[in-house]
Amino acid sequence: MQNIQQMLDVIRSLKMSYGSEFFSSLTLQLHNIIEADFTFIARINRSRNVSRSIAFVTDEGVQEDFEYDLKDTPCSDVSHDTVCVYPSNVCEKYPLDQLLIDMGIRGYVGTPLHDSNGNVVGIIVGLFKNPIAQPELVTDVFQFFEGRISAELERSIIVEQLKDTNASLEQIVDARTAELTQALDSLESAQKKMIEHAKQASLGRLVVGVAHEINTPLGVGILAGTTLANAVEQLAANIDSKRLTKLQLTKSCEEITEASDIINFNLVRAAELVSNFKQISSDHINDEKVPLDMNQWLPNVLGSLSALAISKNVNLTSQISNAPCLVEIYPAKLYQVISNLVTNAVRHGFDDFVPEEERQCMVNVLITAEEVLEIMVSDNGRGIEKKILKQVYEPFFTTKRGKGDMGLGMSIVYSLVTGPLNGNISITSKLAEGTRVVVSLPMRTPNNAK
Repeated sequence: MQNIQQMLDVIRSLKMSYGSEFFSSLTLQLHNIIEADFTFIARINRSRNVSRSIAFVTDEGVQEDFEYDLKDTPCSDVSHDTVCVYPSNVCEKYPLDQLLIDMGIRGYVGTPLHDSNGNVVGIIVGLFKNPIAQPELVTDVFQFFEGRISAELERSIIVEQLKDTNASLEQIVDARTAELTQALDSLESAQKKMIEHAKQASLGRLVVGVAHEINTPLGVGILAGTTLANAVEQLAANIDSKRLTKLQLTKSCEEITEASDIINFNLVRAAELVSNFKQISSDHINDEKVPLDMNQWLPNVLGSLSALAISKNVNLTSQISNAPCLVEIYPAKLYQVISNLVTNAVRHGFDDFVPEEERQCMVNVLITAEEVLEIMVSDNGRGIEKKILKQVYEPFFTTKRGKGDMGLGMSIVYSLVTGPLNGNISITSKLAEGTRVVVSLPMRTPNNAK
């Protein structure tokens, strides 16, 4: 998802870029996305069978352009309208390409660039000194931008040949730009759908957490019930055999009493969990603005998240003002904000950085003198680097890529807080000390929240 975000940023940056500035800027950005050693865009000269770069980038930045013979090179195949992908050992395929050998190239990806008539007028190439880890990604990136690059290359050729056809050229570029804008709109639509999917996943986490919590008292109750049945069975056997002593009777009564107390305690605990679950799940189904007593509501929310905290060996606590804490708000939206913040702290805040017995996550709630509801979620974990802190609200940004995280949690929190809940959010963090997130909400949420 991070690559998608990078591509969106590239599209936005290219809307008003043309000529040499366009090619240099785009090649530099593509170079960073595909992580190549050399990236260049080149123009084909059919009459001389050579290719000359119009933008050439290395890890040191934009370099001087160069010209080379196409004979016996993979670029020659690309210039004949073939997408060439060699994840490794490209020099073995083209042993006469001395330039590739001298540069120590092992991986090669090249894509043809077409004019509006379908003729190949240029190529875009990525060269790698090491085998390419994700050749499909490189190919997809090149082909995604092929239309925009081709349009600009064709424009520059026409400008060189016919200065008086500028107006027609602008129409071609505008048409291609409109295509990319439409693609951007499609990507943003898909992003919104994924955010909605993540919202539904939040309810799923609640169900799993409560189920885990209920299983514990039920399991203990079943075990106690078995103990109770055994004690009664033994007592009945002693009575039937007329060998019941006072000591046996006393022991049986103690076992029965202890088992009954355990069963009652765990049944009450299970009932409390079911009650909490019903309240919160009802909020998700009917998210209407209602008066909410934070002193009663918040412990139910944290109870639904306790299973996650326990699984990560995190001590999850709360602190609420003793004064009445009644607000008018949309409880399902507020639940999702708190759930995502706590989940984010528990899953990402500690790792192996903090000993298990010292891991703390606290939720503080208070009403300020200005009648603002403040909810603070803090932890004593590893903290967040400044460069990462600037990106936490971006959709699809995550430091746990490949571990099941989509990178939508904080983006959803920001959208809910600043949108329907009509509030503000701030994050402060110090490495090796922890992170604090403060959500400030009005006591009464506007009626137009959705």
